[in-house]
Amino acid sequence: MTSRKYILRGLWKSKSCFVCIGIASVCIWLLIRSILTPALTIRRVMQGNIGSGVASSAGSQTYHASFISSPPGRSLYNLTARLGQATTLAVSTVDGAYVKLAVNFLHTSLPLLHTHCQHVMFCTDEESVQALLSRGYYCFPYHQAAGGPSSNEGDFGSVGYFTKTHIKTRLVLDLLHLNYTLLMIDLDVLLFKPPFPYFNCDDCDVVVARDRVQFNTGFILVRPTQNSKLLYSETWRLAMQYNKSHDQAYFNTAIDIFKAKNVPLKIQELSPRLFPCGVYYFQNVNRQFGENQCQDCVMVHNNYIGSIAAKEYRFKENMLWVVDEDGYYSSKTQKYLLYSNPLYFGDSTYVKETQALGTALDLAAATGRIVILPKFHCCDCRQQTCAGAAYNCSLLSIIRLNKFEEIYKGKYRESTFLENDLTWTALKTDKTIRTRPIIINAPTMQGV
Repeated sequence: MTSRKYILRGLWKSKSCFVCIGIASVCIWLLIRSILTPALTIRRVMQGNIGSGVASSAGSQTYHASFISSPPGRSLYNLTARLGQATTLAVSTVDGAYVKLAVNFLHTSLPLLHTHCQHVMFCTDEESVQALLSRGYYCFPYHQAAGGPSSNEGDFGSVGYFTKTHIKTRLVLDLLHLNYTLLMIDLDVLLFKPPFPYFNCDDCDVVVARDRVQFNTGFILVRPTQNSKLLYSETWRLAMQYNKSHDQAYFNTAIDIFKAKNVPLKIQELSPRLFPCGVYYFQNVNRQFGENQCQDCVMVHNNYIGSIAAKEYRFKENMLWVVDEDGYYSSKTQKYLLYSNPLYFGDSTYVKETQALGTALDLAAATGRIVILPKFHCCDCRQQTCAGAAYNCSLLSIIRLNKFEEIYKGKYRESTFLENDLTWTALKTDKTIRTRPIIINAPTMQGV
């Protein structure tokens, strides 16, 4: 009997150990699952195994796709409570690198949206949240995308740029899940007129502008239809699978897939004449220096230019910039240096004008001044050839501005600086700044 008691007690201890081990295993499994679930979810989305399966058929072909079924975060549900009965939203995303573009957008374009919908700015990093708050603007934090990119990686072509654009895709998916109609509008877009009267296809899944060769996800109206949800689910799947390009590339690839599978996606393509990209608005018609403003255009998308610095500069030089921070325009104490490029030297013009620019910047630095840039003769900085004496171009035509900014940020102003309404009036009317020319021709800049 005694031996049996010890045997049973031993068995009980063994069972207790097994129970403890079992509980510990479950806890470890739950912990691992909580860590891996996002990755597993993405993998299943890529494999088409998550969500409510939807089949779209046309003719003899049937295309099976899946919605991404993971719901938006609780914060987005809180946002819907604040928005009340709104069903249409204009939406933009901002990070630390785009804050000034965001402020310019809020001043120039937001009033043209408010008559038709509410606009919500989504901040994708803490830097943008704080930067906008310090300027008196509120944005809604949105940190759904894992591994947020550095704010310094905002220029076209960088890995950070690609990742940022995919945040837009995920945001559209989340808001479509909440059944909002969305106008996704990038912050390098500037509106001249309210755009909604031009969206005249009420049963379209998507209303979208076009770049030179692709539909433009930087200006797109998306309705919460079955096909638009499928389209953005496919765009997200492609982005997560490859992540070697921007959202627009995967969006257009998804459309091509849908066409090949005969999915009945209905798209209204906006007129490139009324909704031009940067090439059509600025370059094709030689629209520079605030001249020849488009009277028919609804908006311009300031793209096809690369860096954020170049976007800001092009807006400034074309009189489409209204941000006056740190006395950029209105300072009453800053001194300036102004010079011009009056002569044309044939194919040596590029070298001579860059030499003059370098000397002007050095002289301005030595005398505590800021250079007001001239117009340049249109040159090809790679071939170092110039178009001719009759043609004038921006600084953007002769240098890479992101490299230039690394050395000379804050030390120069655009060529139309004195024509801007924000510039201190006494400075604009001071004749001495224009009647005391300095002739400059000295060693060229290095590394620009």
